[in-house]
Amino acid sequence: MDLKVVYKHVKIDNEDFFTNSISDINEISKSVNIYSLSLLNNFTEITELSVPLHIKKLKTSVFDNNTNLVSVNLHNNIRKIPTRCFFNCGNLKQIDLPPTLTKIGDSAFSQCGIESLKIPDSVSFLGESAFQNCTELEHLTFSKSLFIIPNGCCDGCHVLSDVVLPENLLEICSRAFQQNYNLDVDIPKSVTKIEQDAFYECLGNIYLDVGPECKIEKDSPWDIDVLFGTYNYNKECNHVIFAEDLHIKVNFTPFKKDKYIKVIDFGNLTTKKLNWSCSGIQNLEKVYMSPLVTKFKGMMFKNCVKLKHIFGMENVVKIRFECFNNCVALEELVINKSAKIETNCFVNCTSLTKLEIPNYERKVEFLVTQEDQKVIEQFNYVCTQISVCFDANNCKSKLVEFTTNPNINTKQDAFF
Repeated sequence: MDLKVVYKHVKIDNEDFFTNSISDINEISKSVNIYSLSLLNNFTEITELSVPLHIKKLKTSVFDNNTNLVSVNLHNNIRKIPTRCFFNCGNLKQIDLPPTLTKIGDSAFSQCGIESLKIPDSVSFLGESAFQNCTELEHLTFSKSLFIIPNGCCDGCHVLSDVVLPENLLEICSRAFQQNYNLDVDIPKSVTKIEQDAFYECLGNIYLDVGPECKIEKDSPWDIDVLFGTYNYNKECNHVIFAEDLHIKVNFTPFKKDKYIKVIDFGNLTTKKLNWSCSGIQNLEKVYMSPLVTKFKGMMFKNCVKLKHIFGMENVVKIRFECFNNCVALEELVINKSAKIETNCFVNCTSLTKLEIPNYERKVEFLVTQEDQKVIEQFNYVCTQISVCFDANNCKSKLVEFTTNPNINTKQDAFF
């Protein structure tokens, strides 16, 4: 073969590799165009690859399961990265994407070893599971031309921490960031839809800054904890921030109970009533309430055993039953003087050092239980209406609760 001549119409592919027992890439004349890139998967010595200029189109799965590649350079003639192009290239750390790229297919980089990637702004389409299980991916900047983060896009990217979303993003699809344990991301106001499980089993800082038209989808009836799921992972912290002017109506519980959330900041959440609770978030320590919230639902903070402070409660004028029940670490409560408070709100609040509640000359006129009374009267209040409950199983009458005066301390006193 004359090496001074370029054989433009001579090509070599996988069939030639096996037929001619080629063992070294140097056995192939450089004047022969390699049109079937999957041929290169047969040469273990190839760790760095610059795709030849004459190749303008990559085939589906062309490099899949190639564990030899460490770096790849794509030239400007490449417009699309097809489905599973670099699937399971576990050692692929570096890839240079050309500014002419417009499309990245399904699972194109799934299970790759990429650590950092900036998707060119020319890319307007991103396939499902494009970066799924890229367990070493830490930094990812999405193209500004993308409007949708697809299903499973970064599912299983456990160390992904720095994510830059496009400013005009509209949708975040299901499982987009599932099981991301270090996630730090700002969700822009442009987003109008967040699908179920989008951030399921996530840990990190998720900043919600979405507008009034944003729809956060409900999950199946047996698992309503959609936006932020749970994962029993030994990880410090979660600081969840609801941005200023957040208009979305959250009508379901967005936090799993064993989540590692320590701080919740509601910013200026515009809804007056929170229709879900923080009940049972075991590591929650601080809550910054929106000044626009005026009502707490029943059991709002029940069993938040590490909760120490709730800031910004000045405008809350209705507190439903068992609101602070068993908040054993709560240090201080300052409640609006006009607030209406239901029973069992202060049960087991044993760490309180300051308690300001509605009263008239230190007399508490709203109905409390005997368990409430134990806590309240430590602060020199006198409870004037105390609810005494009997065991309904041993009582023939349907009436099992009535109000007593403060001199009644036992069931026997109530009758004599």
